[in-house]
Amino acid sequence: MPGFSAEEPELLPARFFMTAGRIEVESGAPEPTPLHHPYATTMEPEGARLMMITLLACLLPITAGPRPLTADPFQPLAFLVGSFSGPGQSQMGPYQETFEGRRGVGGTILEVRSTSKAGSMTVFQDLRVFSYDRVEKQLRCRQFAFGAVATYDVEVSTGGQKVVLTEEHFEGGTRAPWRYTYTAISKKGFSYAVHTKRGDVWRPYVSGTLKRAPQK
Repeated sequence: MPGFSAEEPELLPARFFMTAGRIEVESGAPEPTPLHHPYATTMEPEGARLMMITLLACLLPITAGPRPLTADPFQPLAFLVGSFSGPGQSQMGPYQETFEGRRGVGGTILEVRSTSKAGSMTVFQDLRVFSYDRVEKQLRCRQFAFGAVATYDVEVSTGGQKVVLTEEHFEGGTRAPWRYTYTAISKKGFSYAVHTKRGDVWRPYVSGTLKRAPQK
């Protein structure tokens, strides 16, 4: 090279390899130090093990199997899904009720509509919407009837054959709390009873049996 009288140093080929968790350099010259060779690194066995554990931890979510599906929280209410009708008895006398239950909003709610008639006169009509509180892990029910709204706590029996709705809050005035009890009767229908609370006592108000309508 012009301006230099010293001979240029011979460049020797170098080969990198790893053994026992250590990156080493093999060449015709002494092994360079990290100061002379900034890209050459060494790794102790303990560090190699930690790196392997970290790598495996990153791969586990990819190689793990699919998560099990969460159980349907509405399954205990399945016997309320469908079209039903039947006679009922109230303090005011006999009546006829129709009941329609169906899942909605992508299966995230159960919607129930019922109408009670004495002859040609409608004596009661309401809409009940069951939903699932994922934070409290609890079924809830809101009832809409004649401009008022009531909220119910939903209690399901262990065998899934009985559902009890106990009124927690009523919007739209003052009234005695209500309690609905639904009991499955095989696959043909269910019985129901409505009680009102007077003091500390739940008193019968209406009751009846609804049969599933034949499929068309």
